[in-house]
Amino acid sequence: MKIYLQIVLFYLLLPVMLWGQLEADTSFLRIEENFLSQLEVYPQEKIHLHTDRDFYVPGEQIWFKAYVVDALTHQYRKYNLTPRPLQRRGGKRR
Repeated sequence: MKIYLQIVLFYLLLPVMLWGQLEADTSFLRIEENFLSQLEVYPQEKIHLHTDRDFYVPGEQIWFKAYVVDALTHQYRKYNLTPRPLQRRGGKRR
């Protein structure tokens, strides 16, 4: 008797479970649409910086190359990057 009740309940609840899965798929589509529209309004970028060494001694010249890429497509963007040295608190900038 108990097994028959479980089988009947399973077949009665199966359409409800499947309908819930369909609703979840449409919500993921809406999330994806919102994410892509946000990327159009506020494009995301990544800056990759390559240096010639891992460690530097104070006063040593730093050689580097920088790339700006689109975060979504990973294609290069053409920008001029202008590096500015940071000034320590209480220190002097050269």
